[in-house]
Amino acid sequence: MVLGSIVLTCDLLSSLALETLLNIGPSAVQQTLAHLHSIIIVPESNIQTIQLLHPSFADFLIDPK
Repeated sequence: MVLGSIVLTCDLLSSLALETLLNIGPSAVQQTLAHLHSIIIVPESNIQTIQLLHPSFADFLIDPK
């Protein structure tokens, strides 16, 4: 849910915004993000936006081929 929301939303989201959007606790978001540093930029602050390291990663995930 967390990674899909980051990839599929048109706006950049913070971890705080993801918690609200997905109605899940902060520990679930932070635990997920802790494992994704190789593909996304995870800021130290929960109000700064999370960004994909490479824009084509979203294309890779949603391409049916």
